[in-house]
Amino acid sequence: MKLGIVSLEKDDVVLSLMKACEEKGVDYRLIDPRHITIDIHERIVKYYKTNLLNMDCFFIRNIGWEWHRSDVLKYLANFVPTINKPEVIDICGNKLLTTIYLDKFNFPQPKTLITENENDALLFIEEVGDVVVKPIFGHGGEGIHKIKEDMPIASKVSLLRNLKKVNKVLYIQEYINSDRDIRAFFIDNKIYCMYRYGKSWKHNVSQGAEVEPCKAYEKMKKLVLDIKEKFGLFYGGVDLIEKGNKLLVLEVNATPSWIAISKAHEVNLASILLDNIIKQI
Repeated sequence: MKLGIVSLEKDDVVLSLMKACEEKGVDYRLIDPRHITIDIHERIVKYYKTNLLNMDCFFIRNIGWEWHRSDVLKYLANFVPTINKPEVIDICGNKLLTTIYLDKFNFPQPKTLITENENDALLFIEEVGDVVVKPIFGHGGEGIHKIKEDMPIASKVSLLRNLKKVNKVLYIQEYINSDRDIRAFFIDNKIYCMYRYGKSWKHNVSQGAEVEPCKAYEKMKKLVLDIKEKFGLFYGGVDLIEKGNKLLVLEVNATPSWIAISKAHEVNLASILLDNIIKQI
């Protein structure tokens, strides 16, 4: 099997997958997406002198925020399987599209407002209480701000205006007050979960959250596997938060890290993922 690992950098995820390939005797090549060339007339997709159409599968990790690279991979996916599909990565990398998809299939999520109108944003805060404002694009908790209902109106307006200048649009969700959230990581139909306890109101591991393994109960399993099916994911991560006896979906990730959850469960998720790729491709 010939596996192409598409990534701008050798992060811990890429390194763990490379190691798994070496242990299993899988022929792999690390591919920088900036150097993929398409010749439409000749129907050739090149990486330097390598014809990528001769590969058996591509694992997409990190192509950056240049969206034409996703389109290049969509063309490549016409000929060679990709994990995950570029179209799905596009959806999950865009919080607005993710929210629309979750709503389309009636998955539970926090109350959410998308607007360019500051007055509508203020009315929403008055209705739901504390909120978080997120950039449409981004990960790791970066660029996320909390607005408290009891802040002075002038402070709310100033913060909303500044965030609108940066993000162009206001993506606002009700703030769920909890000391933890849940990352559910799945490969095929197997789910690995962990609690994330934030040092602040953010629960991202990249923001210093502590983790502990937890077991997926039936309601959680059904929700996560339904998302997997509806979004068309080979593997992925779903961020959940508990609100009373309800589970709400915060995000769906099509290129998640498995490093923290591997350590929490003491399993080699890179190896398990590669086994599933070999079995299904």
